[in-house]
Amino acid sequence: MYDGETAEVEVLSFLASMVHLLKPALVVETGSAYGYSALYMGQALRLNADRYNSPGELYSYEADAGRAKQAKLRCAGLPVTILCQHTLEPEPIFWGAGPIDMLYLDSDLGARVRELEIFRESLSPRHVILMHDTGETHESPRTQLEEYRQTHQLHVVNLATPRGLSVLQFQS
Repeated sequence: MYDGETAEVEVLSFLASMVHLLKPALVVETGSAYGYSALYMGQALRLNADRYNSPGELYSYEADAGRAKQAKLRCAGLPVTILCQHTLEPEPIFWGAGPIDMLYLDSDLGARVRELEIFRESLSPRHVILMHDTGETHESPRTQLEEYRQTHQLHVVNLATPRGLSVLQFQS
């Protein structure tokens, strides 16, 4: 871990591996923080474009202006756009670039399931969703996700990372 808020290094590597494996055209992240996860995913997107002629882009939301600025600097030169805005604002800035192939939810702990619902309509048929901090140490996202799963057709795989990472996909 780079700091107390960035995802674990293993999770960052997993995110990059998912981008490399899935070759998404569009990735959306909530909660850029200082841009480390955007950096890892952006590097994988660039590798996909250079090596496999499979371009993709990442749009990452960060509500804090200071963090968003650091994230922008960290991701300069990569196919990454940092949007300085909270996803739950009344009129969020949307990317308008097409359906989301990969969605990474890592913003405010209590907002993640609401964000899942906001972005659900924009998910591609081949989508994969990753939600961070769903382990036993973070009761709020884990409980909200379980309640949501019970009322929606959602496949959930909980990975036992130190803070918890869930891989989700809506059933077709």
